[in-house]
Amino acid sequence: MHPSDIPQPILDRIVDRRGRVHAFETIESAKTALVVVDMQNAFCAAGAAGEVPLAKALSPNINRLARETRAAGGLVVWVQSAIRRIEDWPVFLGTLLKPEIAQHYVSDLTPGGEGHKLWPELVTEANDLFVAKN
Repeated sequence: MHPSDIPQPILDRIVDRRGRVHAFETIESAKTALVVVDMQNAFCAAGAAGEVPLAKALSPNINRLARETRAAGGLVVWVQSAIRRIEDWPVFLGTLLKPEIAQHYVSDLTPGGEGHKLWPELVTEANDLFVAKN
């Protein structure tokens, strides 16, 4: 699981303002979606342009959440970043990175390429929604 923690003073402030920690006391499963963003080879594979070593370790939890979301009648949405040219992300690729690294991102995130594909440890189903974002 990704290491995350909400400091107690922030939780206390939320409870003070709202009366409880969670905004919703119940969740209507048929109106619920699990949205998984950028779990692609370009971010998970060793040596990929945007490799985040911790990302691939999230796969078992994502699969569990996806399975439970589907079983409860919810929708699983897979969002994949897509880049066709450096101008698609001008600030990040054109300004913040060296040209060779920027080109590595373009190569990895071109639709249809290996880097654009979802990480293979993820379990998708035909009724899931797949969205490519530029």
